[in-house]
Amino acid sequence: MMRSLRSQDIIKESWSSLCVTGIFGLRPFELCNIKLFGYLYIIIISICYYGLFYYSMKNSEEIFGELEIISKSINIRKIQMFLNAFIMPIMIISNIFAYDKIKNVFVDIHNLDKKLKMFNIQLNYKKYMRKDVVHIFGIIMFTILMGLTEYYSLINDGSTYMYDLTWIVNLFPQIINSIAISTFVVILAKIRRRHSMINNSIVELKYLKKNEVSTIVSTEINNVFKLKLLREMYEICDNIALKINNTYGFILLMSLALFFIAMCAHLKIVYSTFGLQNDVIDCVVDTMWTCFYFGKFLYIINACQSYATEGKRASRVLHEYRVDANHHLLKQENESFARQVGNRDIRINACNFVAIDYSLLAKVVLALTAYVFFLSQFSCTK
Repeated sequence: MMRSLRSQDIIKESWSSLCVTGIFGLRPFELCNIKLFGYLYIIIISICYYGLFYYSMKNSEEIFGELEIISKSINIRKIQMFLNAFIMPIMIISNIFAYDKIKNVFVDIHNLDKKLKMFNIQLNYKKYMRKDVVHIFGIIMFTILMGLTEYYSLINDGSTYMYDLTWIVNLFPQIINSIAISTFVVILAKIRRRHSMINNSIVELKYLKKNEVSTIVSTEINNVFKLKLLREMYEICDNIALKINNTYGFILLMSLALFFIAMCAHLKIVYSTFGLQNDVIDCVVDTMWTCFYFGKFLYIINACQSYATEGKRASRVLHEYRVDANHHLLKQENESFARQVGNRDIRINACNFVAIDYSLLAKVVLALTAYVFFLSQFSCTK
């Protein structure tokens, strides 16, 4: 299926996500039209990671023992190291299965673009490609910079190559997660972008007014067919988004839960080291990690909220551009379209466990505030 689309614009637009996920083993790439090489590559990456993990674990007690003297946040790194070893294969396997479904999504988007071109909509694939590159490589760079910040905050004169290996073992799963969520955001942005095109096309429809000559029936019929086609494209967009949601639901749930736990862990270190001169570096670095995880949390929520807002905009647009009662066919199609949009729940959710929107962000902020308050009360009691 991908070979049939290889020359199409949607694949060229998505080359950055396809390239990065292939390099980091989140999807099996094809070599000489054979997928086996892709699976072997993923197995090799996994073996290398767990080989490094096993080797670093043999000397972890010595490394972490030395670092505990200079940092209070080493216990977080210990837990993170074991947690990453458990979560990373789940993340890789989930992304491999996700990619098999994403291939069908690309086909659906390609067919949707054909319909959009019937409205003389110009699709600037090169521009969209640049945006994808900024999203994916931007979040990878931020993740690496955070890793380097931690690396240089803990390194000392006695550090050996084992410290470097332990740092790599801890950072690699972070990069994998960043690629996974940025790929989801990029694909969802493609659907939101096309939703916006549909909404703009609704606005541009030239609805007939009462004072127009009633004999111009052809214009009304033309608009009816256009609105039917826009309605069909809107439904295709929603179905694509539903496929994406079902595909990435577990990855989103796991990522959001880990981000929240990580924010709580780093906030505890920030609170315990705040105002202590000897622990300024710990306080600053853990504050940065808290902001980093909160930023990734916000990154996902903002993408989901933007999609839902753009999807619901069609309802407002249809109500604002009501058709006069004289034009029954157009009025009927308009009202039917508006009801369809109004009755749809187009919010993205994490395995039907929680809706991902700004209300979730408000709950998380409230929970973190309550957590900090609990820490202050606990320290006062202690």
